[in-house]
Amino acid sequence: MGNRPAPVIRVATRPLRIGTGLVMLAVAAGALAEAARLQGLPGTTSIGPGAFPGLVAIVLGIAALILLSGRGDKDAEPLRIEHANRVLLGAAAIVLFVLAMAFLPILGAIAAFTCGFQWLMGERRARLLIGGSLGLTAAIWVAFGLLLNTPI
Repeated sequence: MGNRPAPVIRVATRPLRIGTGLVMLAVAAGALAEAARLQGLPGTTSIGPGAFPGLVAIVLGIAALILLSGRGDKDAEPLRIEHANRVLLGAAAIVLFVLAMAFLPILGAIAAFTCGFQWLMGERRARLLIGGSLGLTAAIWVAFGLLLNTPI
């Protein structure tokens, strides 16, 4: 009954790069379309609420195009995913977090997600799990709730 090595998955780099680039490009296009729909207050000439999401969408689109260009692909070795079960559980946790935001208070969902995600990735120190989760939640509350006056 010794320690078994973590399962390793090898993925060919080129198909992964192309698939990821196409998904990123689709997300960027959708985000840019949604950002364009956000309207500012009537009669104002300031930058509207869609400016920052639009900028993020443009940067994501540029990153996707760079990824699709294949720069440096000749020297790439197959991607090794050493803890595939953690990667899959992490992806499932992200989906659950997005779904939970519809039912839980946002700050509670953030605290629970960050604590659970850190634990899932191997952190076991209770002080860091709880303190990190509460600290990040407090920082989000201060940044968005207090400084940007966004309803949370």
